[in-house]
Amino acid sequence: MNDPGIYRKVYVRMWRYGSSFQRLSRLKPSGQALWLYLLTSEHSIIIPGVVVAGPLSIAETLGWSVESVMQLLGELAASEMIEYDTAARVIVLKKSASYQKPQNPNVLYAWGKAFCAIPECELKNKIYSMVYQTLSSVSDSKMESYTKAFGESFPQSFPQSFPQSFPQSLPQSLPQSLPQSLPQSFGHQEQEQEQEQEQEQEQEQKKNQKKNQKKNQKKNQKHTRGVDADTTRNLALALYSHVLSRMAGKNKQRVEQDREQYLTRYQQTMRLMIDRDGHTPDQILEVIQYIQGSKPGRDGFSWGDVVLSDRKLRHHMGPESNLRIKATRAKQRSDSKTLATDTDDINTCMGDLLGGEF
Repeated sequence: MNDPGIYRKVYVRMWRYGSSFQRLSRLKPSGQALWLYLLTSEHSIIIPGVVVAGPLSIAETLGWSVESVMQLLGELAASEMIEYDTAARVIVLKKSASYQKPQNPNVLYAWGKAFCAIPECELKNKIYSMVYQTLSSVSDSKMESYTKAFGESFPQSFPQSFPQSFPQSLPQSLPQSLPQSLPQSFGHQEQEQEQEQEQEQEQEQKKNQKKNQKKNQKKNQKHTRGVDADTTRNLALALYSHVLSRMAGKNKQRVEQDREQYLTRYQQTMRLMIDRDGHTPDQILEVIQYIQGSKPGRDGFSWGDVVLSDRKLRHHMGPESNLRIKATRAKQRSDSKTLATDTDDINTCMGDLLGGEF
């Protein structure tokens, strides 16, 4: 029975840049976990089922040992779900292309460009065959446009011996008609040209990186004027103390275990609030002290329960929030009470000195 399947779009960069996803407990090494990672990996390219990554990068992303990754790759390969080449850092998910066939000829043009960037290895032959097999589902009325797109995009990688014409319809015995390996007469001149282009691109990238580093250094020097690390560290500690006081159970244990990680992030946010948002360290500390002492009102609302992260603090200190105004007023009320108490103390002392009430 053919399963039509149900599919969803996935944000593949969550493995490195998804803030909420990153805070979750990590996946433990298993075949299923690695399979799900390969399906949604940020190292996957536009050609379905092709992942350009080696065991080291996978282990780094998932927090596993390289030995575990190698063992699980072998497990998936033994189940005939993948093929991989650790030297070339290429992994192929065998059946992915059959679930994600090209929707129009333009897709094949994009696949052709991505194909050229795949490292040279034996798996590249199979990827080529896998892409070619996706055309078997194309109707006869559209076959000409699809084969034209395939011929104009993929011959760029096989200029010497790629066929100049394509059949109007694919034969039923498609796998038998596919080449078993790349042509031996692969263009050496084009390989040299590609290498030269890659070297030029690398040199250009290095130049741009140096320029960007200089710009960032100047920018950092400008931003760090007048703000020392101790100041931002103390502010981060104050916020961390507040957040920890509002936690309980496993959440509190996690915050305590990752203390330095939280403090580093909080410290970076404090610097941004000072350098970019224009807040002074005293203003930030004033707000933190206010939320620490905030108690629920009649409606149950408390700023101390709302501001439980550096991002929330920065957001609610923005122009659209009245948190900073409330903190300033609370500080003024507190100073007034302190001043009144000090005045009473002075009057009492003067009265004692003069032998009567002053």
